[in-house]
Amino acid sequence: MPHPSVEYAPPAPFLAALDELAEVYRAAFAGPPWDESADQVRTFVAAVPGWVGRDGFTAAWAHDESGIAGFAFRVRTPAPVPADGFYGLLGDRFGSDVVAELAGSAEVVELAVRPDAWGRGLGRALLTAIVGDHPAWLVTRTAATATMAFYARLGWQVRTEDDGLALLTR
Repeated sequence: MPHPSVEYAPPAPFLAALDELAEVYRAAFAGPPWDESADQVRTFVAAVPGWVGRDGFTAAWAHDESGIAGFAFRVRTPAPVPADGFYGLLGDRFGSDVVAELAGSAEVVELAVRPDAWGRGLGRALLTAIVGDHPAWLVTRTAATATMAFYARLGWQVRTEDDGLALLTR
């Protein structure tokens, strides 16, 4: 069961809240080490409908008096893992054998919490809500030391690293 302040977000309401999700994404990733630009926020917004349509899409969000305080979503990694597109890039970076092992597991696409909501346990609750006890993976920046420490506290392990990116599994 998710944290009391976290709710599962059905696809239609999730898409309807895309402007607010974009604002949370921008706030969460505007500073170092992410330094996401306005173009990257627009790319995120444009990609969300495709993620929502993927197998295993599961989303959760938390609201406070200011609106959406944080959100997370995941999909199921295709089996077999495609050798092209995003997965091909991962294969080039981390090795195709490593990426092939991710087939069928929960792929954490995004976890974002507004900075003014940090320290409330929302990240943990959101991640727990979308992943549960399923095998899961994600990619993050190694320069995001607080993020790396967060995942380590939750039992995630670095499977491999390459040029500033880490593939974490649980």
